[in-house]
Parts: sequence; structure tokens; C-alpha cells
Amino acid sequence: MKISEQEVAEDDRLRERALENDQSLLEYVQKWNVAVQRLQRTRPAQWRVSGLSDEEVRDAVTLRLLEILRLQPAGFRELSQPGMAWGLVVARSVLSALRARFRVQIQPTDFTHLTLPTRAVTQEEQCLELEAEGCRTIAAARARQGLSRLQNRWLEALEKSAQRGESFENGERVNVSAASRALGRHRSSGQRVYRELCGRYRRELARVEGSER
Repeated sequence: MKISEQEVAEDDRLRERALENDQSLLEYVQKWNVAVQRLQRTRPAQWRVSGLSDEEVRDAVTLRLLEILRLQPAGFRELSQPGMAWGLVVARSVLSALRARFRVQIQPTDFTHLTLPTRAVTQEEQCLELEAEGCRTIAAARARQGLSRLQNRWLEALEKSAQRGESFENGERVNVSAASRALGRHRSSGQRVYRELCGRYRRELARVEGSER
């Protein structure tokens, strides 16, 4: 799917806008959702994965785009290739990964000492978990925006005191007392800020999940 240099430049511009705010991010992701849907219709042999529905493939592309644009890993802009939009390069990499993951491989196996799991995770459950993780990532980023300097200090202390690395948006095992001691504050202040942060995250998660429906 070769395109003109002007179209590549336009995609780069939209990608950079997507890094600035959530609305532009959602617009960019939706653009590629529609583009992949069109490719699935016009080039089905190239854009289908055995064992997955077209919608599941598009969901995987969407979540990967969200992940990259949210986390902004080093060198992510250099993913583009000559004559190909950055978003398409990402979509094709997701497609390749899905095909490798769901490829049926047949080989002789001795099942004599094999212990089978009670129930394997279904493809639908895997896709739902990917979607949920994408929602949590967006909600956490939004919840952290606009925090005061004091709230950011508390958040940092709470995350450092968390057991097993859990943070305020995904665990209830945060050691508020330890965070309070680290900041030289009363435990009641820590509990109040912790409740505020949890409430802020839950509200953002509800908004994100509502927009996904």
C-alpha cells in the first residue's frame, strides 16, 4: 500500500497531534481503524488472521497504536518506511505478530506425562483483556494529568511504598503509613490523598470505558 510523500507527511502530522491530547489520539486511532477495515474488505487474503475475526484484528491494531503513542518508546517515530505511513507500519507489524501467535504448528508430542490446564484462556478473553489494559493505560494517564505538586509527591511516595509494585490505579495494597512517614505527614492525610487519587482514576476509567462502548 504505497502512498505519496504528501500523504506520509500528513500521517506524521496527525501522529504528532495525537501525542498532544486525548481527542487527537482517538481521532488518529479511529482513522487507522477505518483504514484497516477498508483493507480487510479490499484485500482479505492479506489482512485476515486465521482464528480471529476482522474486528479482533482491528482491536489489536488499535490497542497497539494506543500503547505506542501513550508510552512513546525510544525511536518510535523511526518505525515508518519509505512510501508507507507510520500507522500502516504499526498495523502490519501487529498483523505479523498475530499470525505468528495463532499459527497452527503440528509436531509429534508425547502426552504421557503432560499435565493439561483445567481451562485454557479463550481468544475472546485475550482480546477483552487487551482492550481492558488499553482502557486502564489511558485512564491512568488522564488521572495523572493536572495533579498538584503535593498530589504528585504523594503519588510518588505511595507508589514507592506499594507492595509487589502495585500502584494506586491497580491495587489495594499500598502502604499509606510508609508513604506518610516518607513525606513526614500524618497518616490521615495520606489516606485522604489516596482516596482522592483512587476516585480520580476510577472516574477516568469509567469515562474511557463508556466511550469504548
